[in-house]
Amino acid sequence: MPRVNHVAFIGMAALVPVVGATIAFGPTVPAHADDLWIAVAVSESSGESATQSGYTNVAAAQAARNDCNRIGHVYDCQLLAFGQGGCVATATPGFPNTIRGAWAASRQEAIVAALAQVPQGSRARADCLGDPGLQQR
Repeated sequence: MPRVNHVAFIGMAALVPVVGATIAFGPTVPAHADDLWIAVAVSESSGESATQSGYTNVAAAQAARNDCNRIGHVYDCQLLAFGQGGCVATATPGFPNTIRGAWAASRQEAIVAALAQVPQGSRARADCLGDPGLQQR
């Protein structure tokens, strides 16, 4: 069973646990090649987001934040969602400070979970392990 952590972005710098999960960056244990982690980070100021994968939760999260900051030329990217394997999705109604994220085993489940956190009519996108262009770190 994959380990999962969901976090939601509230404001410019606060992260809160969602669905009773916790976020913890303690010691990491390398995973097998087929047990990669996936993470998505977003900048509320620029709207830029980045999804990356890695052999540990920390590697995936750091890569996502670093790429988001680099691509958006900002320094405010925050982790929205991560999990072992599967997909991450972001959803927003288009207003400032309203981007939410979720992890799930499939693309559709991740999108549904992200959209459940925002008003009806919002838009969402998802990235999954194995998608073309998703780098492994």
